[in-house]
Amino acid sequence: MAGAANIQAVIFDVGGVLDQPADPLAEEADRLALAAELGMGLDDLWHHLYQTEPWMLARVGRITDAEFWQQSLARLGIYQEANIRAFVRRHYAFKEVAPAMRALLDDLRPRVRLAIISNATDTLESGLEGWGLTPYFEVIINSYRVGCAKPDPRIYCLALDRLQVRPDQAVFTDDQQHNVDAAAELGIRAIRFTGVPDLTAFLEDLGLTGD
Repeated sequence: MAGAANIQAVIFDVGGVLDQPADPLAEEADRLALAAELGMGLDDLWHHLYQTEPWMLARVGRITDAEFWQQSLARLGIYQEANIRAFVRRHYAFKEVAPAMRALLDDLRPRVRLAIISNATDTLESGLEGWGLTPYFEVIINSYRVGCAKPDPRIYCLALDRLQVRPDQAVFTDDQQHNVDAAAELGIRAIRFTGVPDLTAFLEDLGLTGD
């Protein structure tokens, strides 16, 4: 692919990219059951959590992660702290870093600079540390810390500035197409994440993985 030798950085999303359920079918079944217990469909629950005001405020640092869950779950009739904690634990129960993703990071780290752009809350950094991912990434852009979120062009430009690379020198991957499109509009090589094999093949085509 033309210009592959100029790639100096690979930028990852976190949710749905770096963290993947060990058993996707089990996770989906549990989330369907959780939504049903609340009298909702899974799409409705997801919309309630991530397309309403509490998340819009949390992801740009206007409220904390704890406040996000309190406000979101109060609207579902969940008020007690113990019940909130139980919901959050269940929501994230299946998340982990897949061995294939960790192997890809191990392969990339000596070759290019690695970074994160994540729409997240004040718990992102502790989560990355808990997974043992922090040492892989030179730059971590948490929307909560910088006050803007994908697909706002400013958050991509901030990552490029901190990495000191041009858009055409960076690759970005995210599981949400609108975030991928926003990066591509800035001239970043962007790919929607559909799994480690597809991302690895894309990066190999750029000469960033393999022998």
